[in-house]
Amino acid sequence: MTEAAEFSREDRPGRPTLVVVGEIDLANARPFAEELAELVGDAHSPAVVDLSGVTFFDSSGINVLVRTHAKAAEAGVELILEAPSHQVVTVLKLTGLGDHFQTSGGPSLPDVTSPSPAHLEHQSVLPVAATSVRLARSLLKSALAEHPMSEAEQEWSLLAISELVTNAVLYGERDLSVKIIPLPAGLEVEITDGSPERPVLGRPPPNGPGGRGLAIVDAVTDSWGVRPRPDGPGKVVWFRLGTNGTTGDLAATN
Repeated sequence: MTEAAEFSREDRPGRPTLVVVGEIDLANARPFAEELAELVGDAHSPAVVDLSGVTFFDSSGINVLVRTHAKAAEAGVELILEAPSHQVVTVLKLTGLGDHFQTSGGPSLPDVTSPSPAHLEHQSVLPVAATSVRLARSLLKSALAEHPMSEAEQEWSLLAISELVTNAVLYGERDLSVKIIPLPAGLEVEITDGSPERPVLGRPPPNGPGGRGLAIVDAVTDSWGVRPRPDGPGKVVWFRLGTNGTTGDLAATN
C-alpha cells in the first residue's frame, strides 16, 4: 500500500538538481528533507528541485520546502522549483506561497468546478502511523471510483483528508478512524482520534515552519468543523464537499 517517492540527482554544470517523482506527504517528508539538505549542501547557487513528476503534495511537503528555503538563504544558495506539477502549484497557491519560491515553468492553478453529489459510505480503523495518510487517501479513492465526482472535487477531497489524517497522526494519540458519509447533496468525511484537543486554524507567515494544514482544508472544502467523539474521549474533525455551502469556520462549529 505504501508507495515511496523516488529521488534522483541529475546534476548539470553549475546547477545541482534533485528530481522528485511520486507522492510527498507525512510518510516521506523526512527523506524529502534529507535529500534537499544534501542538495543545498552540494550547491553554491542555484539548487534546483525538479517537481514535474510529483503526483500528490500536501502541507508536509510545503513545510519541508519552507525550512529548506530558509536554510538555503542562510547559506547563500538560491533554491529554484523547476516545473512544479499541478499538485504542487495548487498547494503553493492555497497556502499563499505562490510568490515565496522562485519557480521555473509549471502549470497555472485552474478554476474550481462546482462539485457534484456523491452517495457512498465507507469506514476504516487506521493505525496511528505516517503510512495512514496514504491509506486514508486510498480509502477515499475507492469510494470515489464507485461514485465518480468531478476531477476538481476529487483533488480537493484527497487533499483535505490527507491534511486531517496527518494532524490525527501527529497529535491525535490513538483510536484513528476514517468515515465517508453520503449526504443528500455531496459527502462528509469524518476523522476520529482519541485526543480531546481541538485543532486551531492558523495563518502562519511565509517563513513559518508549519501550521498550514487546516488553512488548506478551510480553502478547499465547503465547510468543516470539530465535535466531541460520541463513544469515548477524543474528537471528530469533519469536512463537507458538494453541499453548496461556504468555507468552514472552526469558531462557528464549537
